Amino acid sequence: KAYYQAKLAQVMTAMELAGRAGDRLEVACLRVPAVRLDAAKIAAQPALMRWLYAPKNAMAVPAEEVGAVYARLATQEAPGSVYVDEALAAAAPPRFARDADNRARLWDMTQEITGVAWADGI
Repeated sequence: KAYYQAKLAQVMTAMELAGRAGDRLEVACLRVPAVRLDAAKIAAQPALMRWLYAPKNAMAVPAEEVGAVYARLATQEAPGSVYVDEALAAAAPPRFARDADNRARLWDMTQEITGVAWADGI
């Protein structure tokens, strides 16, 4: 659950940053597909966990492929959407992230918690 909440916050922050920065900054956030666990990690898990992870792991993307997507995202022209999938095509953000008030609230809370205040207009 914590991973999904952290990913939601990452998507929301990217969307808010893109909106505030406008044309001055290219912002993109990758929707990470299920990433395949390495064999050593799977082998070290209890039998029940190995059984539960087997279907997900079979359909998951190898970590090297996800790394290649990050490299393309960092070195190519902006994909034209803030939230993109592994093909760098626009991905629909989670419903909660689409709400501008939710994104602004997260932005404000982040500034308060970290003590870092962003200048207007980034």
